[in-house]
Amino acid sequence: MEEEYLMQLMSEKLGGVIAPEDDRLLEDRIATDPSARQAWDAYRARFSDGDLANGFARAAAIDWPALPARRSARRRKLYYSITAAAAVAAGICYFIIRPAAPAAATIASTEVTLVLADGRELKAGTPAAVKGLKMEPAGMEISPAENAPAATMNTLYVPPGKDYRVKMPDGSTIWVNAASTLRFPADFGESGRTVELTGEAFFDVAPDPEKPFVVRSGGGEVTVLGTTFNVKTYKPGEGRVSLLTGAVKVRRNGLELQLTPGREASWTENGGMTEQGFKTLEAVGWKEGAYYFDDAPLPAIADAIGHWYGIKVQVEGEARFSCRLDRQLPLNAFLQQLSATGTLSYSFGENGTLLLKVVPGQ
Repeated sequence: MEEEYLMQLMSEKLGGVIAPEDDRLLEDRIATDPSARQAWDAYRARFSDGDLANGFARAAAIDWPALPARRSARRRKLYYSITAAAAVAAGICYFIIRPAAPAAATIASTEVTLVLADGRELKAGTPAAVKGLKMEPAGMEISPAENAPAATMNTLYVPPGKDYRVKMPDGSTIWVNAASTLRFPADFGESGRTVELTGEAFFDVAPDPEKPFVVRSGGGEVTVLGTTFNVKTYKPGEGRVSLLTGAVKVRRNGLELQLTPGREASWTENGGMTEQGFKTLEAVGWKEGAYYFDDAPLPAIADAIGHWYGIKVQVEGEARFSCRLDRQLPLNAFLQQLSATGTLSYSFGENGTLLLKVVPGQ
Protein backbone atom coordinates (compact mmCIF):
# COMPACT_ATOMS: atom_id res chain seq x y z
CA MET A 1 0.00 0.00 0.00
CA GLU A 2 1.37 3.44 -0.96
CA GLU A 3 1.07 5.08 2.50
CA GLU A 4 2.78 2.17 4.25
CA TYR A 5 5.60 2.30 1.69
CA LEU A 6 5.94 6.03 2.23
CA MET A 7 6.37 5.56 5.99
CA GLN A 8 8.93 2.83 5.36
CA LEU A 9 10.94 5.21 3.17
CA MET A 10 10.83 7.86 5.89
CA SER A 11 12.20 5.36 8.41
CA GLU A 12 14.93 4.27 6.01
CA LYS A 13 15.90 7.88 5.33
CA LEU A 14 16.25 8.68 9.03
CA GLY A 15 18.17 5.44 9.54
CA GLY A 16 20.57 6.36 6.73
CA VAL A 17 19.90 3.20 4.72
CA ILE A 18 17.58 4.48 2.02
CA ALA A 19 18.44 3.61 -1.60
CA PRO A 20 19.27 6.60 -3.85
CA GLU A 21 16.26 6.04 -6.12
CA ASP A 22 13.95 5.75 -3.10
CA ASP A 23 15.46 8.89 -1.61
CA ARG A 24 14.65 10.82 -4.79
CA LEU A 25 11.10 9.45 -4.77
CA LEU A 26 10.58 10.45 -1.14
CA GLU A 27 12.05 13.94 -1.61
CA ASP A 28 9.75 14.51 -4.59
CA ARG A 29 6.70 13.37 -2.60
CA ILE A 30 7.59 15.63 0.33
CA ALA A 31 8.08 18.59 -2.01
CA THR A 32 4.78 18.16 -3.86
CA ASP A 33 2.35 16.70 -1.28
CA PRO A 34 1.50 18.96 1.72
CA SER A 35 0.22 15.98 3.74
CA ALA A 36 3.45 14.07 3.20
CA ARG A 37 5.45 17.19 4.07
CA GLN A 38 3.53 17.66 7.31
CA ALA A 39 3.99 14.00 8.24
CA TRP A 40 7.72 14.16 7.49
CA ASP A 41 8.26 17.37 9.48
CA ALA A 42 6.42 15.96 12.50
CA TYR A 43 8.26 12.62 12.17
CA ARG A 44 11.72 14.20 11.89
CA ALA A 45 11.06 16.72 14.68
CA ARG A 46 10.73 13.87 17.18
CA PHE A 47 14.47 13.22 16.92
CA SER A 48 17.46 15.22 18.01
CA ASP A 49 20.75 15.04 16.14
CA GLY A 50 21.87 12.71 18.90
CA ASP A 51 19.01 10.33 18.11
CA LEU A 52 20.13 10.06 14.53
CA ALA A 53 23.71 9.40 15.60
CA ASN A 54 23.14 6.83 18.35
CA GLY A 55 20.84 4.30 16.71
CA PHE A 56 17.57 5.77 18.01
CA ALA A 57 18.14 4.67 21.60
CA ARG A 58 15.04 6.49 22.82
CA ALA A 59 12.79 5.57 19.89
CA ALA A 60 10.51 3.31 21.91
CA ALA A 61 9.43 6.17 24.18
CA ILE A 62 8.26 8.48 21.41
CA ASP A 63 4.67 9.62 20.86
CA TRP A 64 4.35 9.28 17.11
CA PRO A 65 2.16 11.75 15.20
CA ALA A 66 -0.70 10.73 12.98
CA LEU A 67 -0.20 10.85 9.23
CA PRO A 68 -2.89 13.29 8.04
CA ALA A 69 -5.67 11.71 6.04
CA ARG A 70 -5.67 12.32 2.28
CA ARG A 71 -8.77 12.44 0.09
CA SER A 72 -8.87 11.00 -3.40
CA ALA A 73 -11.66 10.38 -5.90
CA ARG A 74 -10.29 6.89 -6.44
CA ARG A 75 -9.31 5.98 -2.90
CA ARG A 76 -11.26 5.76 0.33
CA LYS A 77 -10.25 7.86 3.31
CA LEU A 78 -7.56 6.25 5.49
CA TYR A 79 -6.18 7.05 8.89
CA TYR A 80 -2.70 6.14 10.00
CA SER A 81 -0.41 6.56 12.96
CA ILE A 82 3.11 5.31 13.39
CA THR A 83 5.01 4.24 16.45
CA ALA A 84 8.53 2.96 17.07
CA ALA A 85 8.90 -0.67 18.07
CA ALA A 86 12.64 -0.90 18.58
CA ALA A 87 15.91 0.35 17.15
CA VAL A 88 17.62 -2.07 14.79
CA ALA A 89 20.93 -1.91 12.98
CA ALA A 90 19.36 -1.00 9.66
CA GLY A 91 17.09 1.74 10.92
CA ILE A 92 13.71 1.81 12.68
CA CYS A 93 11.08 -0.88 12.95
CA TYR A 94 7.57 0.54 12.78
CA PHE A 95 3.97 -0.50 12.53
CA ILE A 96 0.75 0.94 11.19
CA ILE A 97 -2.45 1.26 13.24
CA ARG A 98 -5.75 1.65 11.44
CA PRO A 99 -8.60 2.80 13.73
CA ALA A 100 -11.74 0.80 13.07
CA ALA A 101 -13.89 3.90 12.66
CA PRO A 102 -13.40 7.65 12.25
CA ALA A 103 -14.98 8.15 15.69
CA ALA A 104 -11.78 6.75 17.23
CA ALA A 105 -9.70 9.58 15.82
CA THR A 106 -10.17 11.85 18.85
CA ILE A 107 -9.42 9.11 21.35
CA ALA A 108 -6.40 8.01 19.31
CA SER A 109 -4.94 11.52 19.35
CA THR A 110 -1.37 11.89 20.59
CA GLU A 111 -2.42 15.01 22.51
CA VAL A 112 -4.55 15.42 25.61
CA THR A 113 -7.98 16.37 24.28
CA LEU A 114 -11.04 17.85 25.97
CA VAL A 115 -14.35 17.41 24.18
CA LEU A 116 -16.91 19.89 25.49
CA ALA A 117 -20.58 19.04 25.79
CA ASP A 118 -21.31 21.15 22.69
CA GLY A 119 -18.86 19.11 20.59
CA ARG A 120 -15.94 21.54 20.54
CA GLU A 121 -12.49 19.96 20.92
CA LEU A 122 -9.66 21.60 22.85
CA LYS A 123 -6.04 20.46 22.89
CA ALA A 124 -3.80 20.86 25.93
CA GLY A 125 -1.60 23.91 25.51
CA THR A 126 -3.64 25.39 22.66
CA PRO A 127 -5.17 28.76 23.58
CA ALA A 128 -8.95 28.65 23.42
CA ALA A 129 -11.56 31.24 24.35
CA VAL A 130 -13.66 29.19 26.74
CA LYS A 131 -15.06 30.99 29.73
CA GLY A 132 -14.09 29.46 33.05
CA LEU A 133 -11.58 27.02 31.55
CA LYS A 134 -7.79 27.31 31.57
CA MET A 135 -6.16 24.40 29.70
CA GLU A 136 -2.35 24.21 29.79
CA PRO A 137 0.13 21.49 28.68
CA ALA A 138 0.39 19.85 32.12
CA GLY A 139 -3.10 20.45 33.43
CA MET A 140 -6.25 22.51 33.43
CA GLU A 141 -8.30 24.48 35.92
CA ILE A 142 -12.07 24.77 35.77
CA SER A 143 -13.89 27.68 37.39
CA PRO A 144 -17.47 27.30 38.65
CA ALA A 145 -19.84 27.66 35.72
CA GLU A 146 -22.76 30.06 35.72
CA ASN A 147 -26.16 28.46 35.08
CA ALA A 148 -24.59 25.30 33.65
CA PRO A 149 -26.81 22.20 33.98
CA ALA A 150 -25.18 19.39 35.94
CA ALA A 151 -26.11 16.90 33.22
CA THR A 152 -23.90 18.73 30.71
CA MET A 153 -20.88 16.41 30.48
CA ASN A 154 -17.38 17.17 29.20
CA THR A 155 -14.98 14.37 28.24
CA LEU A 156 -11.20 14.38 28.73
CA TYR A 157 -9.07 11.94 26.71
CA VAL A 158 -5.51 11.28 27.92
CA PRO A 159 -3.50 9.24 25.36
CA PRO A 160 -0.71 6.71 26.02
CA GLY A 161 2.52 8.37 27.08
CA LYS A 162 0.80 11.26 28.86
CA ASP A 163 -0.87 12.08 32.16
CA TYR A 164 -2.87 15.17 33.02
CA ARG A 165 -3.98 17.14 36.07
CA VAL A 166 -7.49 18.54 36.38
CA LYS A 167 -8.52 21.00 39.09
CA MET A 168 -12.29 20.80 39.41
CA PRO A 169 -14.55 23.78 40.24
CA ASP A 170 -15.02 22.54 43.84
CA GLY A 171 -11.25 22.59 44.49
CA SER A 172 -10.74 18.83 44.05
CA THR A 173 -7.76 17.74 41.94
CA ILE A 174 -7.69 14.69 39.68
CA TRP A 175 -4.51 13.29 38.09
CA VAL A 176 -5.57 11.24 35.05
CA ASN A 177 -3.14 8.51 33.95
CA ALA A 178 -2.24 7.45 30.41
CA ALA A 179 -4.80 5.80 28.11
CA SER A 180 -7.68 7.01 30.27
CA THR A 181 -10.94 8.91 29.86
CA LEU A 182 -12.62 11.17 32.42
CA ARG A 183 -16.19 12.46 32.01
CA PHE A 184 -17.30 15.29 34.30
CA PRO A 185 -20.11 17.85 34.42
CA ALA A 186 -19.65 21.47 33.46
CA ASP A 187 -20.82 22.22 36.98
CA PHE A 188 -21.46 19.92 39.94
CA GLY A 189 -24.82 21.56 40.57
CA GLU A 190 -26.79 21.22 43.77
CA SER A 191 -27.28 17.45 43.88
CA GLY A 192 -23.67 16.31 44.25
CA ARG A 193 -20.32 15.78 42.52
CA THR A 194 -20.15 12.84 40.12
CA VAL A 195 -17.51 11.89 37.53
CA GLU A 196 -17.02 8.83 35.30
CA LEU A 197 -13.62 7.21 34.72
CA THR A 198 -12.25 4.64 32.31
CA GLY A 199 -8.60 3.80 32.98
CA GLU A 200 -6.78 5.18 36.01
CA ALA A 201 -6.76 8.37 38.06
CA PHE A 202 -5.67 9.67 41.46
CA PHE A 203 -8.19 11.80 43.34
CA ASP A 204 -7.58 14.47 45.97
CA VAL A 205 -11.14 15.40 46.88
CA ALA A 206 -12.00 18.70 48.58
CA PRO A 207 -14.23 18.15 51.65
CA ASP A 208 -17.90 19.04 51.32
CA PRO A 209 -20.23 17.13 53.68
CA GLU A 210 -23.26 18.49 51.83
CA LYS A 211 -22.14 17.12 48.45
CA PRO A 212 -20.52 13.66 48.41
CA PHE A 213 -18.02 13.10 45.59
CA VAL A 214 -18.88 10.04 43.48
CA VAL A 215 -16.61 8.20 41.02
CA ARG A 216 -18.30 5.71 38.68
CA SER A 217 -15.80 3.37 37.10
CA GLY A 218 -15.49 -0.24 35.95
CA GLY A 219 -19.00 -1.14 37.04
CA GLY A 220 -18.33 0.12 40.56
CA GLU A 221 -19.00 3.33 42.45
CA VAL A 222 -16.83 5.14 45.01
CA THR A 223 -18.42 7.67 47.37
CA VAL A 224 -16.31 10.12 49.42
CA LEU A 225 -16.62 13.34 51.38
CA GLY A 226 -12.97 14.41 51.24
CA THR A 227 -9.95 12.13 50.85
CA THR A 228 -7.12 10.88 48.59
CA PHE A 229 -7.39 7.61 46.68
CA ASN A 230 -6.52 5.88 43.41
CA VAL A 231 -8.97 4.21 41.02
CA LYS A 232 -7.82 1.76 38.34
CA THR A 233 -10.32 0.25 35.90
CA TYR A 234 -8.60 -0.31 32.55
CA LYS A 235 -10.26 -3.66 31.90
CA PRO A 236 -14.06 -3.87 31.51
CA GLY A 237 -15.72 -5.23 34.61
CA GLU A 238 -12.52 -5.11 36.68
CA GLY A 239 -11.46 -2.46 39.16
CA ARG A 240 -9.29 -1.49 42.09
CA VAL A 241 -9.70 1.36 44.58
CA SER A 242 -6.72 2.14 46.83
CA LEU A 243 -7.28 4.52 49.76
CA LEU A 244 -4.44 6.69 51.07
CA THR A 245 -6.22 9.05 53.46
CA GLY A 246 -9.73 9.55 54.80
CA ALA A 247 -12.47 7.01 54.12
CA VAL A 248 -14.46 5.83 51.11
CA LYS A 249 -17.35 3.50 50.38
CA VAL A 250 -17.03 1.20 47.37
CA ARG A 251 -20.21 -0.32 45.92
CA ARG A 252 -20.67 -2.88 43.18
CA ASN A 253 -23.53 -5.25 42.34
CA GLY A 254 -25.17 -4.75 45.72
CA LEU A 255 -21.93 -5.28 47.67
CA GLU A 256 -20.36 -2.52 49.74
CA LEU A 257 -16.98 -2.07 51.43
CA GLN A 258 -15.90 0.84 53.59
CA LEU A 259 -12.14 1.30 53.37
CA THR A 260 -9.64 2.72 55.81
CA PRO A 261 -6.23 4.15 54.81
CA GLY A 262 -3.83 1.51 53.48
CA ARG A 263 -6.64 -0.77 52.31
CA GLU A 264 -8.02 -1.33 48.84
CA ALA A 265 -11.05 -2.94 47.26
CA SER A 266 -10.81 -4.97 44.05
CA TRP A 267 -13.28 -6.82 41.84
CA THR A 268 -13.43 -8.85 38.65
CA GLU A 269 -16.11 -9.36 36.02
CA ASN A 270 -17.40 -12.68 37.35
CA GLY A 271 -16.12 -12.54 40.93
CA GLY A 272 -17.11 -10.69 44.05
CA MET A 273 -15.41 -7.76 45.73
CA THR A 274 -12.49 -8.28 48.11
CA GLU A 275 -10.50 -6.09 50.47
CA GLN A 276 -6.76 -6.22 51.06
CA GLY A 277 -3.74 -4.09 51.93
CA PHE A 278 -1.54 -2.45 49.27
CA LYS A 279 1.87 -0.83 48.85
CA THR A 280 1.69 2.89 48.16
CA LEU A 281 4.41 3.00 45.49
CA GLU A 282 2.80 0.19 43.53
CA ALA A 283 -0.58 1.91 43.60
CA VAL A 284 0.33 5.54 42.95
CA GLY A 285 3.99 5.63 41.90
CA TRP A 286 2.83 6.42 38.36
CA LYS A 287 1.80 9.87 39.57
CA GLU A 288 5.45 10.63 40.37
CA GLY A 289 6.79 9.22 37.09
CA ALA A 290 7.34 5.49 37.58
CA TYR A 291 5.56 2.15 37.82
CA TYR A 292 6.73 -0.03 40.71
CA PHE A 293 6.32 -3.81 40.78
CA ASP A 294 6.97 -6.00 43.83
CA ASP A 295 6.78 -9.72 42.99
CA ALA A 296 4.27 -8.82 40.27
CA PRO A 297 3.03 -11.30 37.64
CA LEU A 298 4.23 -10.66 34.10
CA PRO A 299 0.73 -9.70 32.78
CA ALA A 300 0.61 -6.78 35.25
CA ILE A 301 3.89 -5.47 33.85
CA ALA A 302 2.64 -6.00 30.30
CA ASP A 303 -0.50 -3.97 31.07
CA ALA A 304 1.57 -1.01 32.32
CA ILE A 305 3.77 -1.12 29.22
CA GLY A 306 0.73 -1.17 26.97
CA HIS A 307 -0.97 1.75 28.70
CA TRP A 308 2.08 4.02 28.83
CA TYR A 309 3.79 3.25 25.52
CA GLY A 310 0.58 2.68 23.56
CA ILE A 311 1.49 -0.71 22.11
CA LYS A 312 -0.01 -4.20 22.17
CA VAL A 313 1.78 -6.66 24.45
CA GLN A 314 1.54 -10.46 24.47
CA VAL A 315 2.84 -12.73 27.23
CA GLU A 316 4.06 -16.32 27.03
CA GLY A 317 4.84 -18.21 30.24
CA GLU A 318 4.54 -17.37 33.92
CA ALA A 319 7.01 -15.48 36.08
CA ARG A 320 7.04 -12.76 38.73
CA PHE A 321 9.27 -9.70 38.90
CA SER A 322 10.27 -6.92 41.27
CA CYS A 323 11.30 -3.91 39.21
CA ARG A 324 10.77 -0.23 38.41
CA LEU A 325 9.61 1.17 35.07
CA ASP A 326 10.74 4.79 34.71
CA ARG A 327 8.18 6.48 32.45
CA GLN A 328 10.75 9.02 31.24
CA LEU A 329 13.09 6.39 29.78
CA PRO A 330 12.82 4.46 26.50
CA LEU A 331 10.98 1.17 26.66
CA ASN A 332 14.06 -0.64 25.36
CA ALA A 333 16.04 0.34 28.47
CA PHE A 334 13.46 -1.34 30.71
CA LEU A 335 13.18 -4.44 28.52
CA GLN A 336 16.94 -4.86 28.53
CA GLN A 337 16.92 -4.78 32.33
CA LEU A 338 14.28 -7.52 32.44
CA SER A 339 16.07 -9.69 29.88
CA ALA A 340 19.35 -9.29 31.82
CA THR A 341 17.82 -11.42 34.58
CA GLY A 342 17.93 -14.40 32.21
CA THR A 343 14.28 -15.07 32.97
CA LEU A 344 12.70 -13.17 30.10
CA SER A 345 13.23 -12.55 26.41
CA TYR A 346 11.46 -10.00 24.26
CA SER A 347 10.87 -9.33 20.59
CA PHE A 348 8.67 -7.20 18.34
CA GLY A 349 6.42 -8.71 15.70
CA GLU A 350 5.91 -7.34 12.21
CA ASN A 351 2.75 -5.55 13.35
CA GLY A 352 4.57 -3.87 16.25
CA THR A 353 3.27 -6.21 18.95
CA LEU A 354 5.70 -6.72 21.82
CA LEU A 355 6.16 -10.35 22.87
CA LEU A 356 7.39 -11.02 26.43
CA LYS A 357 8.42 -14.65 26.73
CA VAL A 358 9.53 -16.43 29.88
CA VAL A 359 12.74 -18.39 29.26
CA PRO A 360 12.04 -22.15 29.76
CA GLY A 361 13.70 -23.74 32.76
CA GLN A 362 14.08 -20.49 34.68
